[in-house]
Amino acid sequence: MKLPLRLAVTLVAWHAAMALDDLEYKLTSSLYMPDADHQEICREYFGSGAEVADFEDFKAMDPDTVQEIMSELSIGTSRNEHIYFLKYQGQSLYPGTPRHAYFFENNGGDPPAFVDMVDHHGGLNVGVTNKFGRVVCRVTPTIAERVLVEIQEIGEQIRQTVNNAVTDTYSVRRRLVNHEPRR
Repeated sequence: MKLPLRLAVTLVAWHAAMALDDLEYKLTSSLYMPDADHQEICREYFGSGAEVADFEDFKAMDPDTVQEIMSELSIGTSRNEHIYFLKYQGQSLYPGTPRHAYFFENNGGDPPAFVDMVDHHGGLNVGVTNKFGRVVCRVTPTIAERVLVEIQEIGEQIRQTVNNAVTDTYSVRRRLVNHEPRR
């Protein structure tokens, strides 16, 4: 399907403006091996706009924002209880160890003494593990998904406008029939 030039330019500009605003972080419900294809797992769960979250994204956020995201994902603070896989500096697996992947735990600060920490920020501590864990994915809605949301919002606005117009028409009709003065 070929779009008119004006519509195509509008969609491209709109897409660029919304690119960062629509990022979401989501969590798989199942546990996976550290050497599983976490990228493919994110896409299977959350669609083609999903990828494994990178700790570098969290480091770019202020600590309160990091903890808000953890709260949205229902990741509470814990000590050596939960493993959440992510990338670290673009890598999923720790170099030289094909079965050890980067993970984080929300320790709310300092890690337990026996954890070899790679990095930390916002209460999250990054380490390396060979245990099972869940995968944290960063999801960017596709253009089609964004357009669908916009259409739904516009549809809701139209519905409210029509309801208001019907209510107003009914009120006017009632006043005319009953010969009531205008308010």
